[in-house]
Amino acid sequence: MHFAADTAERALSTWAEWTRTVPETMSSSVLLIRMPDLPFLPDHLRGRYVLHLRFAYTGSAEEGKLLVEPFRELGPITDTVTEMPYTAVGTIHAEPTTPVAFHARNTMLESLDAGAVAELLRHAGPSADAPYLVELRHTGGALNRPGAVPSALGRRDGQYVLYAGAAASPEQVPALHAAFDQLFTGMKPWSTGGVCVNFLSGPDITAAELATGYLPGDFDRLAAIKNTVDPQDMFRTHHGRA
Repeated sequence: MHFAADTAERALSTWAEWTRTVPETMSSSVLLIRMPDLPFLPDHLRGRYVLHLRFAYTGSAEEGKLLVEPFRELGPITDTVTEMPYTAVGTIHAEPTTPVAFHARNTMLESLDAGAVAELLRHAGPSADAPYLVELRHTGGALNRPGAVPSALGRRDGQYVLYAGAAASPEQVPALHAAFDQLFTGMKPWSTGGVCVNFLSGPDITAAELATGYLPGDFDRLAAIKNTVDPQDMFRTHHGRA
């Protein structure tokens, strides 16, 4: 579902409350973005600020329809939420398939209360003119429960992943990262202090930043395994090289 700028705040507040009550079989994410002014986009999206809400539900279609009804009551400008085969999931985000010079940053959030929603919209709402897109992914559920066998999966202690990113030319990068600094400083009160390793990108990630993607014991265990099985660092195309 897409929501127009004048309903974005209500839709985001509704989503934040809704994620605290839905069953573990429901996952969702929200994108805040000013769509590019490109001719292949429909008029109701082209060049406009929108909130894009996506759902993934493993229960029945009937149950899923009931769960998303609060958002249909808000009057989305598009609504393509329906049962679909896995082979069609690429149509949901409809992202470019060609490489771009993309820069991004993320953090895990412990909660998303009214204060967090207001702070996020201050930086990335319809009137903020942010130079980046922002995505929130609801985690929780089974992802937050450590497995019976230790694994390489990163932090599980956040309820949301907050991600911001944008394509940028070399001369635009300093200003973009300054804008990231303002956003993530503002959202720090709700952060776990860690990152989601899946969403790390770019050439400037340090070992210290990577370490926040794991709980200390897990990071030390993985580092020890790496040093044991690959002491010559043959497999070295990875994040965190200082």
